Amino acid sequence: MAVPNRHDGKGYRRITRREDGPELFCAWVLILQVASKSPVRGILADRDGPLSATDLADSTGFPVAMFENALKVLSMREIGWICYEDHPDGVPVHPDDIPARPDEYSRFLRMRAN
Repeated sequence: MAVPNRHDGKGYRRITRREDGPELFCAWVLILQVASKSPVRGILADRDGPLSATDLADSTGFPVAMFENALKVLSMREIGWICYEDHPDGVPVHPDDIPARPDEYSRFLRMRAN
């Protein structure tokens, strides 16, 4: 998956205004890198199922807390860089329906091109 380079998008500008913006953007790039190597490109899952924040931390060496925050923020309606689905070919699920703890996610993450 190509890394988006549009710096005038609403989601990007909203991230840059956040105190944790640099960390979120770092997590986003790492998430894209992991997703690009997934069996279904752009879907954050492996043969065992959806990847959690812990899986992302184990894969990249970055902190779990960074990915927990990123999965929550990047899926917010006003950012919209990640969407959740019950299945890679299924209907997107609104982030408000997702469990509070990212490690409890049982849905797939799909990266969105912005």
